[in-house]
Amino acid sequence: MIQYDSDIMPDEIETETKIVKGVYVKDFFIMVGAYVFAYLSMGLVAEPLQAVYQIGTVLIALIVTRKSGINPGKRNYESMRFLIERMLLSPPYEDITIDMPTIEESEDKKR
Repeated sequence: MIQYDSDIMPDEIETETKIVKGVYVKDFFIMVGAYVFAYLSMGLVAEPLQAVYQIGTVLIALIVTRKSGINPGKRNYESMRFLIERMLLSPPYEDITIDMPTIEESEDKKR
């Protein structure tokens, strides 16, 4: 049988599973994990600020799981992971040296 280019199928098709409208399984687990972390670490926060701490942690989880405005098709946590990996794995900039003429050299050129 002859195989044409139009018959080639992609190796992998990835779809996100929705729980309810706009909430996906991975996002749900990230938000639940953030709440569990906030609940377990609540003892480290002063008592009058514990409710603010829990609400703030959940709000941060909501922001992190939103779709990225910079990288279309990615979530904010994926964009942040990519940025951190890029910063850690890329080689540091080398020192750039510029040969500047000294005052004597520039005066000699003027003559």
